[in-house]
Amino acid sequence: MGLIFKVFDDGTFRDETMALAARLAEGPMHTFGLIKTALTASLDNDLDKQLQMEANVQQKAADHPDFMEGVMAFLQKRAPVFK
Repeated sequence: MGLIFKVFDDGTFRDETMALAARLAEGPMHTFGLIKTALTASLDNDLDKQLQMEANVQQKAADHPDFMEGVMAFLQKRAPVFK
């Protein structure tokens, strides 16, 4: 599954993890919540049920204003500002 994202020296661990946390905090929280829900459900779902859930989650993400903000930010070559 790949649980290790990155390895840091002891001296830089705190700064690196705080930088990652700050970057994640600027992300699309609604979508992160949907991803967490789908990941948690995957532990109990069979493939068909999980695929249906992920289709529903993708639709919810696409219907959220953060989706359009992400698309517009990409097209305008700027950083997104998620709500």
